[in-house]
Amino acid sequence: MAILVPQSPSSAGVTNGTGGSINITIITHQTVDGLAVADRVQAVAASASRTFRATAAYQNPEDGYVDVTSSDTTSSVDYELYI
Repeated sequence: MAILVPQSPSSAGVTNGTGGSINITIITHQTVDGLAVADRVQAVAASASRTFRATAAYQNPEDGYVDVTSSDTTSSVDYELYI
């Protein structure tokens, strides 16, 4: 899943429609002194919503998207972008 960030900073919302907690991982593409910057992981409780900042720091330099993954790819997880 990738979220296009039209302007920075923006916020992205995640709604967890599953019966259990999930982890949302925001992939970083940055390095510092040749070392990868750790991805950002946020837990979202069952049937809950969570908002996170989707800033330019997380944008993929090749396409401008913020890459996001979920620990549960088979259930109901909804994403929204707030500008």
